[in-house]
Amino acid sequence: MKAADVSASIDTAALRALLDKGTPGRWIAGAAREDGTAQVYCPNRGPMRVIVPVAETEPHNAALISALRNAAPTLLDEVDRLREALAGERRHLLADEERRKLTGDALFAESESAALRAEVARLREALESVRSIASDRERFVMLGPRGVLAAMQIAEAALEATEPKP
Repeated sequence: MKAADVSASIDTAALRALLDKGTPGRWIAGAAREDGTAQVYCPNRGPMRVIVPVAETEPHNAALISALRNAAPTLLDEVDRLREALAGERRHLLADEERRKLTGDALFAESESAALRAEVARLREALESVRSIASDRERFVMLGPRGVLAAMQIAEAALEATEPKP
């Protein structure tokens, strides 16, 4: 992988591979030379061994190269840690969202259940009215067809009286 390929995004694995192939150890920017250029050195490779000659560049570029090289492992560790933390937060948010969805479903079911219980209570009350009418059947039988009509009217009135009001 080329260094230019990494610049589009932070591919920590690719950057670590570049670091592994590069000279290990701490890098140091050399002092400015008479021609105004500087070089980057690595003491781990022998006494002041030149590892990156930065010819015809300014000393601050050499300082930048050495500082970034030295900070790279820590920066990559931090990027990985933050990505892992972000992934954990996303998993936590998804779990919370799922929990809220389940809670919402349970609340809906409870609401439906309460509505059904209210309907059952209303129907039981109407049924009791009809039963009380039926217990009075002797009176309706004596009235003949008018008694049946009266019983139906009383039953309808009982159902209307127990209907929920909007």
